Amino acid sequence: MITSYEQLLETLDELMGTKPRLDWDEFYTDRERNVPFFTSNPDENLVSYVEDDKLTFERVLELGCGNGRNAHFLAENGSQVLAVDQSREAIRWAKETVSSVDFIQADVLKLDVDRHAFDLIYDSGCFHHLALINVSST
Repeated sequence: MITSYEQLLETLDELMGTKPRLDWDEFYTDRERNVPFFTSNPDENLVSYVEDDKLTFERVLELGCGNGRNAHFLAENGSQVLAVDQSREAIRWAKETVSSVDFIQADVLKLDVDRHAFDLIYDSGCFHHLALINVSST
Protein backbone atom coordinates (compact mmCIF):
# COMPACT_ATOMS: atom_id res chain seq x y z
CA MET A 1 0.00 0.00 0.00
CA ILE A 2 1.26 3.46 -0.91
CA THR A 3 0.83 5.85 1.99
CA SER A 4 3.11 8.76 1.15
CA TYR A 5 4.26 10.88 -1.73
CA GLU A 6 7.77 9.42 -1.43
CA GLN A 7 6.40 5.88 -1.70
CA LEU A 8 4.45 6.91 -4.77
CA LEU A 9 7.61 8.26 -6.41
CA GLU A 10 9.57 5.12 -5.50
CA THR A 11 6.83 2.93 -7.00
CA LEU A 12 6.75 5.00 -10.19
CA ASP A 13 10.56 4.80 -10.43
CA GLU A 14 10.34 1.00 -10.19
CA LEU A 15 7.63 0.88 -12.85
CA MET A 16 9.61 3.14 -15.18
CA GLY A 17 12.79 1.07 -15.05
CA THR A 18 15.11 0.85 -18.01
CA LYS A 19 14.09 -2.70 -18.94
CA PRO A 20 11.45 -2.63 -21.71
CA ARG A 21 8.13 -4.06 -20.62
CA LEU A 22 6.86 -4.85 -24.08
CA ASP A 23 8.45 -6.54 -27.07
CA TRP A 24 7.18 -4.30 -29.87
CA ASP A 25 8.30 -6.69 -32.63
CA GLU A 26 6.22 -9.45 -31.06
CA PHE A 27 3.35 -7.02 -30.52
CA TYR A 28 3.24 -6.01 -34.22
CA THR A 29 3.55 -9.60 -35.45
CA ASP A 30 -0.13 -10.27 -34.69
CA ARG A 31 -1.82 -7.80 -37.03
CA GLU A 32 -5.29 -8.98 -36.00
CA ARG A 33 -4.92 -7.61 -32.47
CA ASN A 34 -7.89 -5.64 -31.28
CA VAL A 35 -6.09 -2.35 -30.65
CA PRO A 36 -7.27 1.07 -31.84
CA PHE A 37 -4.14 1.90 -33.83
CA PHE A 38 -4.15 -1.33 -35.86
CA THR A 39 -6.24 0.41 -38.49
CA SER A 40 -5.64 2.23 -41.73
CA ASN A 41 -7.44 5.35 -40.49
CA PRO A 42 -5.31 8.29 -39.36
CA ASP A 43 -5.78 9.98 -36.01
CA GLU A 44 -8.90 12.15 -35.93
CA ASN A 45 -6.97 15.11 -34.53
CA LEU A 46 -4.46 14.88 -37.39
CA VAL A 47 -7.27 14.82 -39.93
CA SER A 48 -8.74 17.87 -38.23
CA TYR A 49 -5.45 19.78 -38.45
CA VAL A 50 -5.07 19.05 -42.14
CA GLU A 51 -8.63 19.03 -43.47
CA ASP A 52 -10.61 21.25 -41.09
CA ASP A 53 -7.92 23.75 -40.12
CA LYS A 54 -6.34 23.65 -43.61
CA LEU A 55 -2.82 23.35 -42.20
CA THR A 56 -0.09 22.17 -44.54
CA PHE A 57 3.19 20.63 -43.59
CA GLU A 58 5.94 20.34 -46.19
CA ARG A 59 8.28 18.12 -44.14
CA VAL A 60 7.03 15.85 -41.35
CA LEU A 61 8.81 13.59 -38.90
CA GLU A 62 6.53 11.00 -37.31
CA LEU A 63 7.81 9.31 -34.17
CA GLY A 64 6.46 5.87 -33.35
CA CYS A 65 4.73 5.46 -36.71
CA GLY A 66 3.56 1.88 -36.19
CA ASN A 67 1.84 0.59 -39.33
CA GLY A 68 2.21 3.94 -41.10
CA ARG A 69 -1.41 5.08 -41.04
CA ASN A 70 -0.68 8.69 -40.07
CA ALA A 71 2.41 8.93 -42.28
CA HIS A 72 0.34 7.68 -45.21
CA PHE A 73 -2.36 10.28 -44.57
CA LEU A 74 0.20 13.08 -44.38
CA ALA A 75 1.90 11.94 -47.58
CA GLU A 76 -1.46 11.77 -49.37
CA ASN A 77 -1.97 15.39 -48.35
CA GLY A 78 1.29 16.61 -49.83
CA SER A 79 3.81 16.18 -47.04
CA GLN A 80 7.24 14.64 -47.42
CA VAL A 81 7.31 12.23 -44.46
CA LEU A 82 10.09 10.52 -42.54
CA ALA A 83 8.45 7.96 -40.24
CA VAL A 84 10.31 6.16 -37.45
CA ASP A 85 9.52 3.19 -35.28
CA GLN A 86 11.72 0.96 -33.14
CA SER A 87 9.87 -2.17 -34.23
CA ARG A 88 11.12 -3.94 -37.34
CA GLU A 89 7.71 -5.62 -37.62
CA ALA A 90 5.89 -2.28 -37.56
CA ILE A 91 8.19 -0.88 -40.24
CA ARG A 92 7.73 -4.04 -42.34
CA TRP A 93 3.94 -3.65 -42.10
CA ALA A 94 4.11 0.05 -42.94
CA LYS A 95 6.29 -0.54 -46.01
CA GLU A 96 3.85 -3.18 -47.29
CA THR A 97 1.00 -0.69 -47.34
CA VAL A 98 2.65 2.68 -47.97
CA SER A 99 5.24 3.44 -50.64
CA SER A 100 5.22 7.25 -50.54
CA VAL A 101 6.92 7.57 -47.13
CA ASP A 102 10.51 7.12 -45.98
CA PHE A 103 10.34 4.61 -43.12
CA ILE A 104 13.26 3.84 -40.84
CA GLN A 105 13.61 1.46 -37.92
CA ALA A 106 15.36 3.32 -35.10
CA ASP A 107 15.23 4.30 -31.46
CA VAL A 108 13.57 7.73 -31.38
CA LEU A 109 15.73 8.75 -28.41
CA LYS A 110 18.87 8.17 -30.47
CA LEU A 111 17.58 9.51 -33.77
CA ASP A 112 20.15 11.62 -35.62
CA VAL A 113 18.06 14.15 -37.53
CA ASP A 114 17.92 17.91 -37.65
CA ARG A 115 14.65 18.65 -35.87
CA HIS A 116 14.63 22.11 -37.45
CA ALA A 117 14.28 20.52 -40.89
CA PHE A 118 10.65 19.61 -40.18
CA ASP A 119 7.48 21.69 -40.17
CA LEU A 120 5.79 19.14 -37.92
CA ILE A 121 7.09 16.47 -35.57
CA TYR A 122 4.16 14.20 -34.82
CA ASP A 123 3.83 11.68 -32.00
CA SER A 124 0.62 9.70 -31.81
CA GLY A 125 1.55 7.41 -28.96
CA CYS A 126 5.27 6.97 -28.79
CA PHE A 127 6.62 8.92 -25.84
CA HIS A 128 4.09 7.80 -23.26
CA HIS A 129 5.42 4.24 -23.77
CA LEU A 130 9.04 5.17 -23.05
CA ALA A 131 10.78 5.08 -19.73
CA LEU A 132 12.73 8.32 -19.73
CA ILE A 133 15.39 8.19 -17.06
CA ASN A 134 17.56 11.17 -17.98
CA VAL A 135 16.54 13.44 -20.83
CA SER A 136 18.33 16.67 -21.50
CA SER A 137 17.35 19.31 -24.03
CA THR A 138 19.81 20.14 -26.78
